[in-house]
Amino acid sequence: MNSESMTPSQSPKISKLLTNISFFNNNSDDNTRNKNVINDINDTSFSFTKVDYNQNLKKKSKSFEENLSNYIVNAKKNMDSKRHLWQNTITSNKGEITKLQEEIKLFEKIHKEFIKSLENEKKELLKIQMEITNLKLDESSKNEGIIVLKKRIEKVEGDIKQQREVIEVKRALLETQLSQNLPELSIFTNKLALTMDRVQGTQF
Repeated sequence: MNSESMTPSQSPKISKLLTNISFFNNNSDDNTRNKNVINDINDTSFSFTKVDYNQNLKKKSKSFEENLSNYIVNAKKNMDSKRHLWQNTITSNKGEITKLQEEIKLFEKIHKEFIKSLENEKKELLKIQMEITNLKLDESSKNEGIIVLKKRIEKVEGDIKQQREVIEVKRALLETQLSQNLPELSIFTNKLALTMDRVQGTQF
């Protein structure tokens, strides 16, 4: 199949011809104008330019293939560069990953110890709460004991008061009896003093 074609190139004569034809269509009764149109047609020459569509298609196809090839090469280089970058990144991060894994294990261990310590603290807190409750009960018992002791003290104080009153009564009785026996006691004291004088005079 021949893809070559002929394309007329427009010239001033053709433009003039087209103008006359247009005018001819609008003024069909004018014989003079008709003659002029015929003369213009006879004087008009046409030129054609050869166009090779296959060649243009080949150029475009070749350009597309070159662009596609360059794109594939650049994409491959880009992918290789990224792959090397990823590999280097993974290699450089292996140490950090290992370190993070060790830190996670250490954190898990610390977390377990923390939970264990928290349980022990809870047990200790319950123990302290029980001791506080017991102390409150003991304090209540002590308060009751204090009340009992106070009552016993009050009773003892009452007994002492009664004994003092009895002693006071006995003392009053003794004083009364002593006052009644005082003359006899004076006579006895005088006799004892004379006796002592005599004993002392005999010794001299």
